[in-house]
Amino acid sequence: MPSPFSFFRRHQHVLMVVLVIMAMFAFTLDSLFSSQGANYPFLGMLAGAGLLAILGYRAEKPIEFAVTGAVLGGLIGYVVPGISGPLPPVSTTVGAFSEQELNNLVNRRVLAN
Repeated sequence: MPSPFSFFRRHQHVLMVVLVIMAMFAFTLDSLFSSQGANYPFLGMLAGAGLLAILGYRAEKPIEFAVTGAVLGGLIGYVVPGISGPLPPVSTTVGAFSEQELNNLVNRRVLAN
């Protein structure tokens, strides 16, 4: 009976390249997505470009579709958070805190840790 890991042994070079590229993306984009509110346009661009590139693959124009998706996704990511407006204060046993005050408390705790 063949080993269940024979697939990994045969394709270890390709899987290692994919793993390294995914790790580079994760560490590069970590600082972007850890900031509050600045990531919606970029996330919209990534999602729009990826989705429309996949859809444009059948039309044999994935680059054009990806650019269009990135522009539309960026616009949607920029406009949608502004429509919803600020969040109401969060009430706790200590009192009510705005989103900015909660972010400041979280940042202080992260610095302390």
